[in-house]
Amino acid sequence: MNRKIKRIPVLIFLLLATSIEAANIYKEETMTKAPEQIIEQQLKAYNAGDIDSFMESFHPEIKVYNYPDELIFDTKEAKREAYEKMFKKFPNNHAEIVERMTFGNFVIDKEKVTGRGEAPPMYVIAMYEVKDELIYRVTFLREK
Repeated sequence: MNRKIKRIPVLIFLLLATSIEAANIYKEETMTKAPEQIIEQQLKAYNAGDIDSFMESFHPEIKVYNYPDELIFDTKEAKREAYEKMFKKFPNNHAEIVERMTFGNFVIDKEKVTGRGEAPPMYVIAMYEVKDELIYRVTFLREK
């Protein structure tokens, strides 16, 4: 009996190790771009004011929120319309990553946004969720 009890932790460890390894292999085989690469791609397009390239990074079912749960956009078309106007109004708009953290399919950036007319630099936290190699959800935490 005592031998069987001692074997259980070893069996659990082996099962978990095998499952984790299988999940990593599946992730590597199914994802060609890491989440931070996808976020970086949209950031470059954002800074260039290239609406078409910018929108390519977003999932058809994109949801954008102000923290904690204020829905800003719930369609890709609404997001495109708003950002297209912003890019035209502020051609010098620029976001710089101050800090970045990744956790699975989440990327959390602290961004410094400049180039919005006479407004001082603005800091924002953007939490991106990536699904199917596209940005599926964004939640912004803004300074007040």
